[in-house]
Amino acid sequence: LHALLPPVAAAASLLQHGFPVTPEQVWVSLDDADGDPECFHIVELGTPRPGTDTAARYDVLLWTHLAPLFARLTQLTRLAPKILWGNAVRYLEPVLEEGLRMSGQAPAVAADLEHLLHRPTWPQPCGEARDNPMCMPARRGVRVADRSAPPVTLHRQCCLYYLVPRLGYCGACPLSPEFERERCASTAD
Repeated sequence: LHALLPPVAAAASLLQHGFPVTPEQVWVSLDDADGDPECFHIVELGTPRPGTDTAARYDVLLWTHLAPLFARLTQLTRLAPKILWGNAVRYLEPVLEEGLRMSGQAPAVAADLEHLLHRPTWPQPCGEARDNPMCMPARRGVRVADRSAPPVTLHRQCCLYYLVPRLGYCGACPLSPEFERERCASTAD
């Protein structure tokens, strides 16, 4: 996700450009040491998509690439899909927020941010809608060690990083004992 989502999202939202990202149209380079993804190779230049809506620019990435990948990972690992989609949000949200800031609050980028992360349904070509798995309530917490400090925005879902031996909780884990969750989390945060 860290190698694929930021450049594809930046192109889709800021440049209004669609890269072909079906699994057949991309391949991944892994680093030799750990096998971590280094980069994705997209074999075609894609097409400009000015004036198209969020669904038109993100549909292939989300429903043709990520959804089947996450379904298979869930089958193989029994990892809850919401954790996988939460990780996708973790990479999309900062790209879209930074894009919004850098573009002077461009309406198209704002619409993408709202559509991808805050709208509970995703439109379908035949008019029905499916649930948007990236629409998760924002979480905020107060540091237990300093309750007078301002609340901290936490990740929407725990990534289970803390289960890896010797690593512990990430800095914004909603399960970390370092934070006490606020009673009323708002999706507008």
